Amino acid sequence: MYNYATQPQGFSFRKTMNHFLPPVPVTSPKHPACLTSGFSVTSVASTPDAAVTEMIRTRHTLLLLAIVPVLCSQCTATRQLQQAERNKETVRLWWEEGWNNNRNEELLYRCFTPDWQDGNPLVASQQEGIEGIRRTVRAYREAFPDSKFTITHLFADHKHVAIRYEVIATHQGEMFGLAPTGREFTSTGLVLYEMRDGKIAVTWQELDLTGIINQLKN
Repeated sequence: MYNYATQPQGFSFRKTMNHFLPPVPVTSPKHPACLTSGFSVTSVASTPDAAVTEMIRTRHTLLLLAIVPVLCSQCTATRQLQQAERNKETVRLWWEEGWNNNRNEELLYRCFTPDWQDGNPLVASQQEGIEGIRRTVRAYREAFPDSKFTITHLFADHKHVAIRYEVIATHQGEMFGLAPTGREFTSTGLVLYEMRDGKIAVTWQELDLTGIINQLKN
């Protein structure tokens, strides 16, 4: 809003506006020019006529049409960035607190959707949903109870999260058709998650299964 109290000396808001707005015909018998010449004169009216009003309205409309899409796109981008951060938080929580601090079952409903799916299961009988991930966690923990994971890379957008991890663990229970060997192994893996409302909906994991088995056998 313009502050009239701070306008420079000699400044005239009306003169400035007259520079931009076209003149509007007004007949005023009291205008000095009318009194001296007997004719009406053209001046800027205090209230613009319909044509000027329509011109101003059109300008405002065009300005709004130009600004609104920009504002909407910025709002959408902000929401997507916020969702990406939520997704990263979920995945980081699952690995750093769930796996490394033995809180997997406590975090199941926080981190996974009720209809979770394994996109490339290691076993054909992989169950879906919360119970499916629960069974997977229990089987892995029985085989490798001291597993420690380190996330080396983590990328996210508003729909997906991708990580690369390193793991070190000791084989203390049956897994991959192998009886416990007591041997330690190290490995790396890649996991891609499809996220929904800040939770994991689908998991695709790529790991060096052959390398792990060779370490356990040898």
